[in-house]
Amino acid sequence: MSWGPCRFGEPVDTLQFLLRRAAWWEAFLRLEDLVEGATPDAEALAAGLGAMAVRGGVLWTSEVAHEQLGLCWQLAAILARAEEAPRVWVARGPSGGRSRSVGLLQPEEIASVVPRLLSPAEIERAVDLWRAWSEPTPERFADRARALRGDPLVGGLWSLLGRFPSARDGLTVWERRLLARLAEKADEPTAWTVGSVMVEGLDDAPDRVDGLILFAHMQELARHGLLEQVGGGTMSKTNFTVSDLGHRALRGQVHRLDVARLDRWVGGTHLTETSAVWVVDGDELRRR
Repeated sequence: MSWGPCRFGEPVDTLQFLLRRAAWWEAFLRLEDLVEGATPDAEALAAGLGAMAVRGGVLWTSEVAHEQLGLCWQLAAILARAEEAPRVWVARGPSGGRSRSVGLLQPEEIASVVPRLLSPAEIERAVDLWRAWSEPTPERFADRARALRGDPLVGGLWSLLGRFPSARDGLTVWERRLLARLAEKADEPTAWTVGSVMVEGLDDAPDRVDGLILFAHMQELARHGLLEQVGGGTMSKTNFTVSDLGHRALRGQVHRLDVARLDRWVGGTHLTETSAVWVVDGDELRRR
């Protein structure tokens, strides 16, 4: 099994497999990285996946949202290059009672997974979700992802709606978790905060965020005045505390979008302070 094309049963270097996967996690969640060429091997990888449309191959997925979104993109690349119905197998990692990405699995766990052949309907459904995620407005993705919640192949994608600001306070799920943790543990080292927030999210939803991405979120919150930053550079040399503005945002007394500049991509949707901002209101996604 591999990220790129490989024949079923072909030996694979597990370390290289995991490293290559990790480099693409956030690329799927930040669509502009693919569009603007920040990942220069995107087309080469897509062409390699296209070979699977001809000779078959095995793709990986799990209960984790970015794994499922990555699978949707891979299937879209395969289908775009297929002259006839592709034969693609999928291997799904064991959850062990908790959603786990491939990076958290042991080599023997990976080797024990038995792939299954995807049906044409499953491929079409996944490709449609990727196309919806890529669109400049998120309504269709939100509708499709919610309708498919619980689906074994793409049922975790609904949790990506938490990447949009909340209608209540303008904070995303991950921003709110970071602020709440720092409000509770003001003197905690940054690495501990990041680790605690990562673990806290494991049981809540299939969405996952790498520690370095959480650190970048903290830096952004500091630039916008919701956190106060001491030091700089690496995570070990930087400390954060919640500002008065951050405490007010946590209590719902101020809306983040009213006091802090917004410039963020969620899939193909570019959220800016001058555009119509989409917010999550309960189970619904709407314009603010």
